[in-house]
Amino acid sequence: MNSKLMTEASSLHLAMYPWLAMGHLTPFLHLSNKLANRDHRISFFIPKRTISKLQHLNLHPHLITFIPITVPHVHGLPYEAETTADVSPSSITHLATAIDLTHNDIELLLKDLKPQIVIFDFQHWLPNIARNHGIKCIQYAIVNPATVAYFASPARLHQGRNITELDLKKPPSPDFPDASSIDLRAHELRNMVAVSKREFGSGVLFFDRLGTGFLFLAAIKTPAGFNSMEEVLPEGFKERNKEKSVVHGGWVPQQLLLGHPNVGCFITHCGGSSVTEALVNECQIVLLPGPYSDHVINARILGRKMKVRVEVEKGKEDGLFSKESVCKAVKIVMDDGNEVGREIRDNHTKVRNLLLAPNFESSCLDDFILRLQDML
Repeated sequence: MNSKLMTEASSLHLAMYPWLAMGHLTPFLHLSNKLANRDHRISFFIPKRTISKLQHLNLHPHLITFIPITVPHVHGLPYEAETTADVSPSSITHLATAIDLTHNDIELLLKDLKPQIVIFDFQHWLPNIARNHGIKCIQYAIVNPATVAYFASPARLHQGRNITELDLKKPPSPDFPDASSIDLRAHELRNMVAVSKREFGSGVLFFDRLGTGFLFLAAIKTPAGFNSMEEVLPEGFKERNKEKSVVHGGWVPQQLLLGHPNVGCFITHCGGSSVTEALVNECQIVLLPGPYSDHVINARILGRKMKVRVEVEKGKEDGLFSKESVCKAVKIVMDDGNEVGREIRDNHTKVRNLLLAPNFESSCLDDFILRLQDML
């Protein structure tokens, strides 16, 4: 069934409630744009002051309505904080608590708006209130499908909360495809087990290790215990690098930056949105995965399986890396004469062309809409 016939058959009204991080809000809005392009109507729940950051990405304002919500203040959360861009890593758990407290407001909105389907993120309580009002639910995970298969399959979940490093070292089932390409290291296993047993929130600090000699912009969250990036940077760092660098402790329009012709290389923590935005742009990619399972799996798949990027070398036991290892990875992907770099650039071009092919995304979206309609 083509897109026109699908639109004429049944127009949907969907609600979107992403996790309140720009790396989640943005892909939810991209999906909304694709759905609205098929004449489906979207009610998009978003904090009031965050609307201005995403307004320019709303390509169908007559079909996509931003529904402003208030993120309540809780102890430990900065006043007026709305997204992870507004808080330190140690405060992300408080933001999650605040999001949970939107429960009653969201229920009232769903009752009033009456969408047929709500697409949500980490709000584990949302399916129950949607069910009470006859609304279908879909959880949209902004992660690599390989991550879900490896860490959240029924076989893995059956292992329970007391999962060990040895458990995670093994694939969740004997038939897991190409498990050797994952090959989790000791420090990664430790991080993953630790994260699974504590509340959400931590970060990787690499700003003081930058020193490749290239012009750079570093967008890094201010770490816990500090009030600003200026307090954390090594003495004299800004003065030494003022002609070639910008270190920013807040949100930046990453998608626009990656598409700029002057950006040659992107060092990424390997979040799902970041790797997707990088793949559809022409800048070269260096992998410096963060501590979360999705970051690591993304790095392995893209670096070893697809061979479209280079991963920064880290110590296998402690996970530490040096400015020299960052510099080495950047030079590999940027050096036209490097054989590995040439292979990576060629593979990246093939993947980019596939993702941007005229009918690739459209056919996936058509199938997705059919499945949504089948739910009703």
